[in-house]
Formats: sequence, structure tokens, C-alpha cells
Amino acid sequence: MFPHRWPKSAFVAGDAVLDFLNTVDAHGRSSDQNRLTSYASVLAWSLAAGLTDAAEFQCLAAAASNSPEGSEQALTELVEWRETVYRVFEATASNEEPPARDWKAVETSIKKAVSSARLSRDATGSTIWITPPGTDLTTLPQRLALGLYQLLRGDLVANIKQCGGCTWLFIDTSKNHRRTWCSMATCGNRAKAQRHYQSKATPDSSSA
Repeated sequence: MFPHRWPKSAFVAGDAVLDFLNTVDAHGRSSDQNRLTSYASVLAWSLAAGLTDAAEFQCLAAAASNSPEGSEQALTELVEWRETVYRVFEATASNEEPPARDWKAVETSIKKAVSSARLSRDATGSTIWITPPGTDLTTLPQRLALGLYQLLRGDLVANIKQCGGCTWLFIDTSKNHRRTWCSMATCGNRAKAQRHYQSKATPDSSSA
């Protein structure tokens, strides 16, 4: 049994990298709200996100089991990378310059991933960087960094927003680009309920 289950509600960002950045409880980013509490939880996420397949999952689980210290270090580095990339997008979503140190770290991670990747073509005919089949603890960092590269160089990066009700990020693909919530089923409904409560709690001045 996995230490954390990843339901469909954990994948609302519209991009796997942003979904990875959202692997925290929705109302904060402190260590006690981190959902990646073990390398097993990272592997469970990668399988649910479609970043690895079942065969790769088994290989990576075996690699982690054979190297407990290595998997613990890999987990620490992935969480640090997540928070670094999150700060970059949090800044850009607010039309601010990303912290220089964070931007440099993003650049370094992408260069490292590209150096061990190979060129391929996806179903649409676009040229992309891909990693070999996953067999070791470098697989997930590489795939996330390559996914980040694809996201940064694409048109959708301009539509990345931070949810008005939590810390999560998402791509606003709505027609008028006025989407406010990461998900209407969660933060949207909570905001709607709060507005309803406040309207009921506020005395109607016309009846005074």
C-alpha cells in the first residue's frame, strides 16, 4: 500500500510539472504540508501522473529499495527542486521577475536533463527531448526538468496562474482567461459557499 494515494483531484493544473509543484496540501507549503513524504510517495505520484509506466515503476522501486540513502537524497532534492520551480512560477504569475538564484537553478536542472536525453518526435510531429526507459533514481528529476523546459518554451506558460483560494498553480485555458480557481470542485465551491455564508450573515440594511 502506498503512503499516499493520488486521486484525480490532485491533477488539475493542466500540466504534469505544475501538478508536481502542487504536491502539497492546498493551503500552505510548510514541511508539514508536504505530500511527498517518502520516495515511495514520489513513485506513486509519477505512476498516477503518467510520468512513468508500470514496468518503470517496478524498476525505480527496486532501485530505491537497493539504495535507501540514495532514494532519501533523491527525495530531498526533488522537494527542493519543486519549491525552487514553484517560486519561479509564483513570481511570473504575479508579473514579477523570478529570484535570480532560483532561475539559475532551473537553468542548471534543464541543462543537466538535456545532456542525457535524446531527441524524438511526439504524436503531433513536434520535436521533444525524452529520457531513456526509467531504471534509476535520475529518471524522475530528468523527466520533470525536460517537462519544465517544454512548458517554459511553449505558449501556455503565459496562462499559468496561482489559485485564488490556495497555493496551487494551474494553466488557465478558459476562453476569456478569467479562471480564478485551481478547481471549481474544491476551491471554487469553497469560495462560493463562503460568499453565501457571508451574504446570510450580513444584515439586510433595507429591512432595518
